[in-house]
Amino acid sequence: MESNKKSGLLSIILGLIFLICPFFSTAFLSIFIGLSLIIFGVISILSEFSAINIIIGILTILVGL
Repeated sequence: MESNKKSGLLSIILGLIFLICPFFSTAFLSIFIGLSLIIFGVISILSEFSAINIIIGILTILVGL
């Protein structure tokens, strides 16, 4: 399946979740975004040990929390 079809299917599913239960999906989305920012921060710190990567990693972890 092409990437356009996959992203279209994912957006339809997420849209239906928002329509069916908006309060649950909003909470889920905020938790999902927070976790992804925390994971991005950890990966950014561990990828290279330069000062800018460590600063970006720490900032994204703080924003994710």
